[in-house]
Amino acid sequence: MWNQLKKVIAMNKGDFILILSLTAGIFLVLQFVIAVVMVVLKPGEGVRISGPSMVFASTILMLVLTLAALLVNYPQALQFGCTRRRGLLLQAGLLGAQYLATVPLVAAALLFELHLAPTLWKTVTGRSEDLEFFLDGLTLPWWLVLAAPLGGIALGLIVSAVIHRFGRVGGWTLYGVWMAVMLGQSFLPWKEHWWTAPWLYPAVWVLVLAALAWSVRTLLRVTVKA
Repeated sequence: MWNQLKKVIAMNKGDFILILSLTAGIFLVLQFVIAVVMVVLKPGEGVRISGPSMVFASTILMLVLTLAALLVNYPQALQFGCTRRRGLLLQAGLLGAQYLATVPLVAAALLFELHLAPTLWKTVTGRSEDLEFFLDGLTLPWWLVLAAPLGGIALGLIVSAVIHRFGRVGGWTLYGVWMAVMLGQSFLPWKEHWWTAPWLYPAVWVLVLAALAWSVRTLLRVTVKA
């Protein structure tokens, strides 16, 4: 199993290059834009946006990689005679390796922004006093740095299972659910502070865990056409 996982990781080394280049590229572009603004405008405040942007980007990246693993790689493995259980475990191992490649880069970006950016922007703007940061509340807790990419994997798992089970109809169903969540909240009776309802988060966790269990069960029973 371990030898097979190493082969799967080696076959998907392009994804790891994508992770490194895309994550580093987003961070460098954001830092370059901030540097240009600092040098040209010399504002009295800075802004920490690259850290939260990196967390969001890592979530989307893991979502895309999960969809690729379960909608492309997993069916191909089954076509070549791999069992469903082994194929799913191999893809889970691949996604775990990709997650471990993503999170340290995002953590490094956050550390840079928290500890080195203040000195850097102070030097760039030629200020003698410390630089205040606009929207400092954007600084994210560390648990979110770890959990957000996992959320991308979980969402990718659910979406992949729905598409495998229902095909194109499943894709439109997911779109309908998304629009219902986005638009339907305005019709709820607790409009102002509905997100503070004490039952909301336990209910969401129950739904998510149930959806993940259904997704794994579905993927273990998926039929792949030759």
